Amino acid sequence: MQEERDIKNLYQLLQDNHVRLQACADEQQYNSLLLNTISNLANVCQKYPKNADLRDNFADALLRYAGELEPLMEVDPVEVAAQHLSESIDLAPDTNVSKYLLLATLLTPDAAFGLLDEGIPKVAAGTDPVDVRTDMCDLLEYLVENYSTLVTPKMMLVLGQAEATIGATHGPAVLEHPEYLICKASMLTQRAVGEDDATAAATMEQVRDLVHQSITGWAPAIDAEVESGIDAEAVVPSLRSRQTAAGMLMEAGEAGIAARILAFIVGLTEDEATTLDLMFMLATAFYDDGDHANARDVVQAMGEALVQAGPAVPDEIRASYQANMARIIAEIDAKEN
Repeated sequence: MQEERDIKNLYQLLQDNHVRLQACADEQQYNSLLLNTISNLANVCQKYPKNADLRDNFADALLRYAGELEPLMEVDPVEVAAQHLSESIDLAPDTNVSKYLLLATLLTPDAAFGLLDEGIPKVAAGTDPVDVRTDMCDLLEYLVENYSTLVTPKMMLVLGQAEATIGATHGPAVLEHPEYLICKASMLTQRAVGEDDATAAATMEQVRDLVHQSITGWAPAIDAEVESGIDAEAVVPSLRSRQTAAGMLMEAGEAGIAARILAFIVGLTEDEATTLDLMFMLATAFYDDGDHANARDVVQAMGEALVQAGPAVPDEIRASYQANMARIIAEIDAKEN
């Protein structure tokens, strides 16, 4: 089918051009290559106007490079992206919650709420449980990031209705999946921040229960990986999800379990910023669990990692790490002396 061939060729071009853009040092060549990429996307979108995925990808590219494109285009790339996302929703309203979330970031809080109020029930009614779970996890993470403007009693009602729809359609496959439980726990933790003491305590008890359910679901896989070792690219659930789980456990007073998770995943990434974050969380978890010897060892290793990272770690972040590392050591010394 010609449409399939054209789209396959386009996506290969996008992938190749993305690599070239990352390596391009000449501004004129960079701008030319970027405009060529956008032009190809626009042409294929125009050729196949009923393809929602194409519009999603076009909008994503426009937003990703909006700063560079603005002086090169006669129209506002953000406005064009919003138009394509809106048209994609009209074409395929029941798939891909990311387009709802992406468009919501471009709208006022009231308009964003209205869009999500419309989109969440449609996504929840999806037939593929994996797609539904992925979309709902993305939604919960987005709500955490925009909690103050979007999470209202009405939004919680919309989420409750969505969960009822998902449960009726897919049973426990989505709502009891460890990753969904962690994302929900993360949102509830944010919710507890603005509650009175009694309500916040009840919310955190719910968070603790969700985290325990999630860890129970993941425990066999984690144990198997600890025994056999595993490549970071193959980690399921994801490193990010496990880091979130560890943070939730620490909030819920389960530092020992958190330390177990962190001690395993700290070596699964080569990204210096992520490694430092994980090391600091691990040192804190060991300290909170009363394991002062391991807390000292991790702080020492973290100091060595900061030295090796050199200027890659901004001075402000480095100073914050060093101050917190010194605080942990001082508190250990005070307890042991």
